[in-house]
Amino acid sequence: MDGFKLTYRAKISSPDRRTVLGGLAAAATAAALPGHASARSTAFMQSIAEAAGRDRAIAEFYKQTGYAAIWTSNGNRDKQRRQALVQAISKASNHGLPEDRYSPELITANIRAVRNERDLGRLEVELSRVFLQYARDIQTGMVTPSRIDQDMVRDVPLRSRTGLLTAFSKSTPRAFMKALPPKSDEYARLMKAKMQLERQLGRGGWGQDIPAQRTLRPGDSGGSVVALRNKLIALGYMNRNASQVYDNRMQVAVQKFQLDHGLLADGVAGPGTIGELNASAEQRLSQVMVAMERERWMNRPGGRGKTHIWVNLPDFHMRLVDNDRVTFKTRAVVGERKRDKRTPEFSDEMTYMEVNPDWTVPRSILGRDYLPKFKENPNAARYLQLIDASGRTVSRDSIDFSQYTEHNFPFTVRQAPGDRNALGRVKFMFPNPHAIY
Repeated sequence: MDGFKLTYRAKISSPDRRTVLGGLAAAATAAALPGHASARSTAFMQSIAEAAGRDRAIAEFYKQTGYAAIWTSNGNRDKQRRQALVQAISKASNHGLPEDRYSPELITANIRAVRNERDLGRLEVELSRVFLQYARDIQTGMVTPSRIDQDMVRDVPLRSRTGLLTAFSKSTPRAFMKALPPKSDEYARLMKAKMQLERQLGRGGWGQDIPAQRTLRPGDSGGSVVALRNKLIALGYMNRNASQVYDNRMQVAVQKFQLDHGLLADGVAGPGTIGELNASAEQRLSQVMVAMERERWMNRPGGRGKTHIWVNLPDFHMRLVDNDRVTFKTRAVVGERKRDKRTPEFSDEMTYMEVNPDWTVPRSILGRDYLPKFKENPNAARYLQLIDASGRTVSRDSIDFSQYTEHNFPFTVRQAPGDRNALGRVKFMFPNPHAIY
């Protein structure tokens, strides 16, 4: 993900920290607030209207409810909401979210600092604002993908902010908060990996790096091989042993590591493999946190659907998933990482499929890849047909390719259906402006 990096300094949980956070939640519940917001005093209502004036969603919610409190009365439901909010944001780091973004300590301090009805109204709006920030962050992510990388054109399934407040006000607070994060198996595995990496960081990481002076192969021995052995043991790919030779056990362990990290599983520790082995626990933790954010971008109501197609760009494969089980897997063609060839990342619903499709070459690919070839050799890529505006196939012998560019080329370039067609035997269609099938 070009340009997207989460800087993370591990926070290792301790009994003292848990005690502090527990105390904050208890204080949010126990705090006795002056007055009684349910009486909707003029000062309270006016304070809400003024504080919410800069946030349309919050203003609309309180207008709909007649400026009734959902956080700041001394009633039991409001106390439960305050406690649920402080508990949730105090555990935001479990999800890779920066806890300082929500300031649980400041919220509790603000609760304790209330002195009158106007303070109460401002606090009411502030709690709604923090709730909406947290809810959106943990439900659909902190950042907009296209602002990170213009090739991430996926539509994040944002929920209505007014709707979130309304639903929360009518729900069991703790259960509502618990239901906000993604429920996918991937997200659960990432959370587990995050906790494991944090524990590893607390133990000092995975030990010394492997010297990268040369490629290590089966049969080698020496200090670098010992460093490789120790790293594989620390990463859980080998059981403890005292071997100083690159033996069969080490080769199998290297192959397992290579498979897990998308490398050629040849059992040889070359520069690429050693570079991945030397990645620190902190680096891996940052990658896991980025992956958790990506999962939140795809947190749609109802999930991805019982049946969906999943294209993994980094591993060049497409998978058909039925009820969380991969029932079909095949290779996928993915663009190079060059600026003008990269495959964008998006999601959409399929509408129909086409058997034995032809392939119409997109204008961008025509101008970049094929038109230069035609100018150099008119008979290049003979498997492609040139079609005029009337739908007739045109002979290349009658065309002066040198006079054309991508923008004024008057012909459609097409590959007929068949075994060698770029799209294969079946083309699955869904609406997108990227000519991707």
